Parts: sequence; structure tokens; C-alpha cells
Amino acid sequence: MNEKRQPTLWNATLNMKYGILDNDDEARFYNPDKIINSGVTFSHIRPINNRWFMIASLGAGIYAPHDYIRLNSILANGGLVFVYTMRNYLKIGFGGGLTTSFGAPIVMPMVYVSWERKGKYQFNIDFMGRLKVSASTFINPNLKLELVGLEMDGISAVMKINGKSKIYSSTMLKSYLGATYQIDKHLGISVSAGVDWRRTANLRDRKINELFDFRDKTDRYFGTSFRSTASLHYTF
Repeated sequence: MNEKRQPTLWNATLNMKYGILDNDDEARFYNPDKIINSGVTFSHIRPINNRWFMIASLGAGIYAPHDYIRLNSILANGGLVFVYTMRNYLKIGFGGGLTTSFGAPIVMPMVYVSWERKGKYQFNIDFMGRLKVSASTFINPNLKLELVGLEMDGISAVMKINGKSKIYSSTMLKSYLGATYQIDKHLGISVSAGVDWRRTANLRDRKINELFDFRDKTDRYFGTSFRSTASLHYTF
């Protein structure tokens, strides 16, 4: 923390996701059975002046079907965003994001929005590559309830079909009610239940021009479905 109580942070995040899609019939043809999304990201936050700060990140990971992990399954990602604090509860930023999902490294514009109102009930809107709109409150010091009105999440994989390298992606729009109980200062447990409003399934060529083709090339998507999660989390 500097003299103005602004933090400078270094952060390393290890993310591991193993998706078992278990599709039947026609859906099995368009979607991989099992997908691995695993990677590490290093990020840095540093104040510039009273109102501005920067967020920088760089990482890489494996995005592949479980039975087709190759060198081209390793994708790089990163970003550099400059954020302006308009109010204590509102921050807006702009910058660029790096990805190799479509072959050669390319930089795309990025937008950062964070709106947070604190109190007995806390309201949040976060957008930086993915969207989350939520409200939460603490029932007691150890138990937190959270209502997520809308969250965007996804999973992806590099695939080879008919000799061509393609990128599979599935984006989910979901809402849910969750609870987190902090057992002690290190260990906690979370559960949630809700719905997936829509889940897409897209397969595109790994070519840069695909990024600028905004046509909806498929009408394949999953309908509304029930969702539930349970997790343990440990803080060092």
C-alpha cells in the first residue's frame, strides 16, 4: 500500500477445469465428450495517480479434448487495461487483450467495468471479458448468500477435424442462488443452484478473419436447464 492507501499487487492464478459433457444423439456429433481447460495466469495491478491504475496479465494454458492434447492446444492470453475511478463504487477502463485462439497472436480491444455498492446488501456488476451481475449479503460472519442475476461463462478446445485446425467454444448464460460458509480462516465450502438460460456450441476455423465474421453460422444451442454446483476452497 502506498501513502494514499492504493495497493500494488502481484498475483498468480492456477485454473483447472475438466468438463464431462456426456451428450447423446446429434449433440454428441457437434460437442467433444470431455474437455480440459487448464492454465496459469500472472497479473499485476499498479496505481498511476489518484484516479488511474493499470491491470496487466499474461498467461497460457491447455484447451483441448481430453484425448487430443497437442502443442497447438496451448493457447496464450493476456491484457493491459487502464482503469479510471469515476466514483468509489464505479471504475471504467479500456485497453487491449492478447489471444492466440485463432492461430497467430492478435490484440483485441478490451473494456473493464466494475460497479459495487457496499453495505448490509452488496451489489456488483463486473465486466472484463466475462459478465457477472450479483447481489450478496452476510447472514453472519461466516455465512454469505449470493444471488447472481446473470453470469457468462464458457469452455473451449482446439480440435482437428478433416485435417483442419478448429476452435470449439461453448458459452453459457446462467443465473443462480449460492451460499458460502467459511469453516475457518483458510477453508470454506460453497453450494449453488439455478438455471442455464442458454448454452451455445460453435466450431470455427482457426483463422483471424473468423474473428470479424459476426454472422450466426449455427442454430445449434442447448435449451434452458437446471444447474447445481458444490465446491471447497482453501486460502493460503
